[in-house]
Amino acid sequence: PLAMGPRRMLRSPFKLLDILVVAIGITIDALPEDSPALVYLLIFNALRPLRIVQRVSGMRKLMLVVVSCLPTMGSVVILVLVLIFLFSMAGVILFGHSLHTRCLNEVDGY
Repeated sequence: PLAMGPRRMLRSPFKLLDILVVAIGITIDALPEDSPALVYLLIFNALRPLRIVQRVSGMRKLMLVVVSCLPTMGSVVILVLVLIFLFSMAGVILFGHSLHTRCLNEVDGY
């Protein structure tokens, strides 16, 4: 792929992801064990399984569909959060005082 030129390689987001994962892996090996940046790089190292996206064309199509559905999924997440909030408020209103005296620690008074 690099033989076709660096510009062509840098146009594909999947190849950029591959370059990012490899660069993070090399950086992790170069850092000392007690480096504070190592923790953050290890979090990004979880992207390593995403390298298979470049190898399998069906996986690439699936990943593009999932990314294109993210804005729609945002609306669903907001709806679910509102429903969870409403049911939690109903639970506090209905059952808020039923266990008030059972959780009292007599030593501390809380």
